[in-house]
Amino acid sequence: PYACVAYHLRYLIQGNLDISEFGNPVRRDYPEVRFRNFLIYDRLNAFVGAGIGWQRNKISDKGAAFFAELTFRYGFSDFHFEERYAASSVFINATQLSLMLGLKL
Repeated sequence: PYACVAYHLRYLIQGNLDISEFGNPVRRDYPEVRFRNFLIYDRLNAFVGAGIGWQRNKISDKGAAFFAELTFRYGFSDFHFEERYAASSVFINATQLSLMLGLKL
């Protein structure tokens, strides 16, 4: 078993936006995504993460391995983009919970 705690800096790259209606493309754009509350620069911010996991190596004679890990990340700021067609009050949350399972045969 193991645990991890981390502080991450995150830099947002150029966005890739595809809007479709009933499967028909309406708009394709590459907006500049920015943080609402930023550090130094409007595309740079931080988040914290914590995780717990369990890893078992050599579960068979062939050297198979297994792992399971649960991680949680919390971003200190939401992010958004500004375009004429975009809503001005929609902010994308930066919180994430993930479960990873792995098997090596």
